Amino acid sequence: MSISASRRLLVVAITVAVAFGLASCTGNKPPAADTSTLETAFSFNMQSPDPDIFFENEGLTVIMAAYEGLLRHPPNAPTPVIEPWLATSYEQAPDGLTYTFKLRPEAKFHDGSPVDAAAVKFSFERRMKINAGPAEATFGVDTVEAPDPTTVIVHMKHPVSAFIPFMASGYGLKIISPKTVKEHEVDGDLGQKWLETHDAGSGPYTIESFKHDGYVLKRFDGYWNDKAGFETVNIRIIPDFGSQTLQLENGQLDVMIHGTPTLSLERLQQKGFKVWTEATFNRTTMWLNPKTPAFATPELRLAVAAAIDRQRIIDQVWGKYATLALQMYPAKAMPDEFAHYTVAHDPSELKPLVDKLPANQRKVDLAFTNDDPDNQPMAQIIQASLATAGLEVTSRPVPQPEIFSYSTKPSIRPDAVVLGGASSDAASPDPWARLFYTEKAPLNFFQAATGNDADKVLDQATKTVNQEEQNKLYDQAAKLYEASGLFIPIADRPEVIVTRPGLTGVEHEFVSPFAIRVASLRNE
Repeated sequence: MSISASRRLLVVAITVAVAFGLASCTGNKPPAADTSTLETAFSFNMQSPDPDIFFENEGLTVIMAAYEGLLRHPPNAPTPVIEPWLATSYEQAPDGLTYTFKLRPEAKFHDGSPVDAAAVKFSFERRMKINAGPAEATFGVDTVEAPDPTTVIVHMKHPVSAFIPFMASGYGLKIISPKTVKEHEVDGDLGQKWLETHDAGSGPYTIESFKHDGYVLKRFDGYWNDKAGFETVNIRIIPDFGSQTLQLENGQLDVMIHGTPTLSLERLQQKGFKVWTEATFNRTTMWLNPKTPAFATPELRLAVAAAIDRQRIIDQVWGKYATLALQMYPAKAMPDEFAHYTVAHDPSELKPLVDKLPANQRKVDLAFTNDDPDNQPMAQIIQASLATAGLEVTSRPVPQPEIFSYSTKPSIRPDAVVLGGASSDAASPDPWARLFYTEKAPLNFFQAATGNDADKVLDQATKTVNQEEQNKLYDQAAKLYEASGLFIPIADRPEVIVTRPGLTGVEHEFVSPFAIRVASLRNE
């Protein structure tokens, strides 16, 4: 953390040079692909694979392999459309208070029991009882009925605009086997202890092994849909993305789900590797701490936003793998005509305001996550932009879990946070704002209130059924969030996935960050 910026750059340069040198010294093509085992990696250990507990990015690949929801986003769609999955259809009552799902009768859990209405009812109730982070997907649910084996009726306490998007999300409700949970329940824990290392799902894979150094998935041959392309998926923990890239080139990995350095992509393509870019809610955003003197007023914060050359960041760090953030919510969360971000690049606004600050109030501690190799150069461009206006900015990498703790640990908060990749929990503006913008949002890192009733407008939008009126309210909330100056949207970025030569079938879904459907992968 205390290494100077110049020394960090030197370390990164040496590491990259050594990795590239080792890769070029091999001079050989990757070994022949294993037709039975798929090799991939995570950058750090995931939480419990219990879908009613799991609430991170790294690990959704496991969740989506073992479990399924009623709805889903069709893979690789350019917009977040929704289709039935374990359900064959769904209907919403005009007042938004009742949803009826019809289930496919052929789906079975890994234990052989049917995925029926009773199991769906049980899954709703289990998630609500556990009430961990993923319980947001059941916000507003009152009761659930199972009048027959293939019909589920969900009654709401009030309309919830994001309910259907949540049902399709990677973080949305996953259907769990009541039989397996009850067989492994201890002291009323709803099977939580057992599901820390096992699964109770209906997906194309079962969890065969779940240990600190990696995970093994085994194909479920009783799966109701197309069988998985590989018998086994082996997921290792490799924290360093340079090491992951080297192992991909040497044939030790078949796919890098995320984290491939942008500067490596062209070289990998030239060597026969395939780069897949799929649309997703992957947004680069900056948060400002209003308790920092340099960010104490909306005027200062908006001037900071104007001083940052967002397009320069895109051009120099990601190139064609990012686009300028044009809305306060991620691209495609709302129609293009709503929620515009209107702060234009103008470096002249900030310096006169900084000149009025005492010298001891011009220091800024900027934190960025170390979970993406592109985050450091991004932070350094921000640092340079603010230094031109007279702010003394120090940028430093921190682990993702540390950043996620800022909302509850004020003593360790920096002055600003830039998150290279953040995703909404569902394809709607509402969960994005409730995750990152509202005063009590778990990832509003500084727990800052906008002071202009933005959160109240958001609450009104949540319970509005009419789509036209709902859009207007989310647009109004966006204008108020922008006016606070607390949040600076920088870029929208696709998911970038790299596969070895001969591997095809990458399927990625909206709102499933750092995740693919491994069951669809095939050797050509």
